[in-house]
Amino acid sequence: MARPFSSLHLPTARQKGIVLVVGLIFLLVLTIIGVTALRTTVLEQRMAGNTQQLTLAFQDAEARIALLLNSLNASEVNLSSSDTCASIDPDTNPDPVNPDAIDTYQTCPEYIGTSDPGRTTDTAEGSQTSFLHFRIESQSTTVGNATATIQQGVFQRGPASPSIVEE
Repeated sequence: MARPFSSLHLPTARQKGIVLVVGLIFLLVLTIIGVTALRTTVLEQRMAGNTQQLTLAFQDAEARIALLLNSLNASEVNLSSSDTCASIDPDTNPDPVNPDAIDTYQTCPEYIGTSDPGRTTDTAEGSQTSFLHFRIESQSTTVGNATATIQQGVFQRGPASPSIVEE
């Protein structure tokens, strides 16, 4: 008995389209995984770039406060109540640490007040001294718009009766 030709190939004929559907679903799943991985990588790269920009701004602001404090320790700079950001000597507001990355920057001392050391401290002139208290604020902004602001308190020895006009 011979089998009819059409019944031999009948199971194969029913499976012709299923391989295409399974292949398309598999490609769709791989595409979704690939796009998700790409978006995650781009997001992580942006976060790393922002962190780097913020670190550069912070380091620049911190370095310029350190330079101003070194100038105070070396008696190269005397702060006064009239110091403003516009009146500061350019040497106390130095160039940024990384000029290619920093867009704007400024360092501003602000007079806070005077205090008595609590004991008599005679200088060579024989007058009692006091401490002049200042707040130094340094702000840096990178070319990527990351901004860091640092405030540092500092005091400087001065005369017992400083001629400081508080505003």
